[in-house]
Amino acid sequence: MYINVNFEVQPSIGHHVLVGKDRLTYEISYGPEIKLLDHTHLKTYKLKLP
Repeated sequence: MYINVNFEVQPSIGHHVLVGKDRLTYEISYGPEIKLLDHTHLKTYKLKLP
């Protein structure tokens, strides 16, 4: 039995400064065995530094 799970994540610097957006796809099987199937970079944000 396999389950595919998709996550969209937004990496950040500190708590509120987002630097991008990524999508991660994992396959989880009984055992448990976890495999990263795909990592897609969706967007890069320009940093607004003081």
